[in-house]
Amino acid sequence: MALRRFFSAVVLAAVLLVASASSGFSAKDSPVTTSGLPVPRYVSLKSDHVNVRAGPTKDNDVAWVYTRSGLPVEITAEFENWRRVRDSEGAEGWVYHSLLSGRRTAVITTNRASDNATNNLLGLLLTSRIEIAIAADRE
Repeated sequence: MALRRFFSAVVLAAVLLVASASSGFSAKDSPVTTSGLPVPRYVSLKSDHVNVRAGPTKDNDVAWVYTRSGLPVEITAEFENWRRVRDSEGAEGWVYHSLLSGRRTAVITTNRASDNATNNLLGLLLTSRIEIAIAADRE
């Protein structure tokens, strides 16, 4: 019985080793970035006033301004201290690195905004979940 478990473990380890070697991915394949972190990656906005620029310098015009902190964005490129980000709607622009947080957040949407029953149910579920979390923290 113990011998069977040992051989099963050896076979499993061999399969995993072969699978990881055959994927062809290694550390040298990942792009070298300014921050040393992988790109793309997901982060969130740290501030409730974030200027999004057309290019990675302060000389570029402000394309738009995010006015809500915690919004999730995807970093798609880096240039010195600037990060090119893409939001949940697909809009892209450059943001200064200190305005981003490594904290991951999410946006919840529905397919049919006009469906009040779905929106009410989603709101009820989220409110219940938040109330339960708050009650748990108080104890």
